[in-house]
Amino acid sequence: MTLGTLRRTPQTAIESGAYYLLGPAPTDPMSCVIGQAELQAASALTKLRIVQTPGSVGTDYFFPYSHGSPQGVEVPAMPPEGTIAITTGMNGCALEVVDKDGSYVFYHDRNGNSMNSVNVPGGVGTTVCRVTAESYWDDVWAANQMQMGRAVQYQFLCVFKRSFWHVGCFRFGTDGSGVRVAHGGPGVGPGQDSAYVGYFNQTIRLIRRSA
Repeated sequence: MTLGTLRRTPQTAIESGAYYLLGPAPTDPMSCVIGQAELQAASALTKLRIVQTPGSVGTDYFFPYSHGSPQGVEVPAMPPEGTIAITTGMNGCALEVVDKDGSYVFYHDRNGNSMNSVNVPGGVGTTVCRVTAESYWDDVWAANQMQMGRAVQYQFLCVFKRSFWHVGCFRFGTDGSGVRVAHGGPGVGPGQDSAYVGYFNQTIRLIRRSA
C-alpha cells in the first residue's frame, strides 16, 4: 500500500497494510505535508515522514505528544479529501478529537488522563472521537515484544474522506536497530486482525467497525 492509496481509499488501505510515522517529530502542533519516506514495492509497511512547511500552509496536520498539557491542532470542518491528521506512537495514551466552534481539534492525551489539564476559554469542546489504551492495548502481544527487546507502540492516524474521518491504529515493535516491524497483524485490542477502528464527523461520534 502507498500513501496515495491511503488518501484515496482510507478504509481499504488501513485494512490492507500498516503505516508508520518516522521521527524525529515536531514538538508543536502544525499544518504540514505528510510524505512517503521512500518508494516501496507492494508492502505491508509504508513509512511516512513529516514535511514542514514554514511560511506556507500544509494540507495535513500533526498533533504532538506533550509532557505537559496536551496540545491540540485545529483542523477545518471540511478539509480537502485525503487530508491526514497524525501523531506519534502511543503506549498508554489516548486519541481524542473534539468539535470546537465548528472546527475539529485533535489531541494526543498523555497517559490517557490529561485532557482535564487543557485550558481553553469556553471549554475544550464536544468529544466526537476517543480511543483509549483499554481498547487498543494487547498485554500478551506487548509482553512478547518486550521479551524480544522491542519497544511497543501503537500508531494512530486519521484520514478525511467523504465527510468522515477514518481512524487507523497499527501496532509496532521497534528493535534495537530502529527498524519498525508490524507483528501478528496490526490490531485494535486483543484478538483483532484489522487496523481499521471506525469513522466519525462533527455530528456522528466515532462508530467502530463491526467485530
